[in-house]
Amino acid sequence: MTKITFNKSNIESIETPLKRSLVYSDEIKGLHLETFKSGTKTFRLAYKLNNFRYVYTIGQFPSLHPSYAIKKAKELKQLVSEGKNPQLDKALNRKEPTFKEYFIEEYIPLKVSHYFQYSQAKIKISVEKTDQEINRLRFDIKVSKAVSGLLQWWNANLRTHSIINKRMIDISPLDINSLFNELSKTKKVSANATIKQLRNMFDFHSPNKNPVKQGLKKYFKMNKVNKRLRKATSEELIRLGGALDKLDKGYLMDNGYYYQPQLIQVVALKVILFEGMRPIEIFSMKWDQIKGKEYMTDSKTGVIKTILTNKTLELINKLPRDSEFVFPTKKHLRINHGDNHLKSVRKVWIKACALANITDLEIYDLRKTFSSMASKKFGTFESSKLTNHANSKIVEDHYSFLDSGELEVKKNEVSTTFNNLINGGGKVVNIG
Repeated sequence: MTKITFNKSNIESIETPLKRSLVYSDEIKGLHLETFKSGTKTFRLAYKLNNFRYVYTIGQFPSLHPSYAIKKAKELKQLVSEGKNPQLDKALNRKEPTFKEYFIEEYIPLKVSHYFQYSQAKIKISVEKTDQEINRLRFDIKVSKAVSGLLQWWNANLRTHSIINKRMIDISPLDINSLFNELSKTKKVSANATIKQLRNMFDFHSPNKNPVKQGLKKYFKMNKVNKRLRKATSEELIRLGGALDKLDKGYLMDNGYYYQPQLIQVVALKVILFEGMRPIEIFSMKWDQIKGKEYMTDSKTGVIKTILTNKTLELINKLPRDSEFVFPTKKHLRINHGDNHLKSVRKVWIKACALANITDLEIYDLRKTFSSMASKKFGTFESSKLTNHANSKIVEDHYSFLDSGELEVKKNEVSTTFNNLINGGGKVVNIG
């Protein structure tokens, strides 16, 4: 009987045998690694209970780290010492849903139920079967952006990963670590968002055994992502205004083609700046939600009332009312596919930024620009109310920052006030 210390380097050094062979752990009695001539290496635990011998398969190397195999073996032996048979429990666990089954059949209906306008009975999900689109999910009915985001998250980050075919109970912290590391190579922000969503999923499934929380404690930490601090300067807004007016009316381009007027998209962009609201809140606006100056929208926390600015009301009252939406899709699309609202104005935005010679400014930065200006004028508490934030801390952290030039002006203003005070309390005027 060959015994070795179970660690990564020792196990990697085991050569592929001509026939099945066993190597035992020098730490845990019964824990062994079974190596096949195909090169597969599997951790198993042999134990006796009531004079019967059982072998429990823990998992394969290298997807399963030796440290986890040792930890799992200790847990199994503890169960045996209590008179429990983990092999029988494992057979019962085969009834546990896979990650994919749980996501589709339990988690999505649970999350959707939070949005009261959609009942669980209405939600139907299709799974693509083609080679390139395997495991891609889609809703068979129209749903809100908040709900559809769940499937977008799945399709972008999870559908090709092996974790989705594992039973929920078998997913380990190392599986989560593997997924996190894979996503972090190309998209750090998505990796962080995925971990937060998975933590929520496992809390719903089994809060006492959450592999995401265990992984965060032992194997990995969230990626550090720099906050986006971009906002439009006064000079950029002047140039942007000129560009939007040009796109509103249409113009002859240098290539000889005429750029068609984009009234609805231009108004939508201006309203985002004037209101400081999220773009989707503007795009989905309906005429019957506007009562006088109030714009009322439903959310999972209740009805949100927003007082629209005079400039916004002036702009939208110039728009045609041939749709239930203030910012509808083009008329020929509505005829063929039903009434719907704008989903994006990105093409018009890119064109406007190019005409205004503005780089690295996103549509969402208009919200930051509004919030920053409001914070400077009225303070972060009032700014958070103007932008429908849950609390002012969010505004302080992400929106109402001051750039270096503004900091210089503010500090000079404070120091000048102190200078006036220590020089007698009046305003000091240089006459020399």
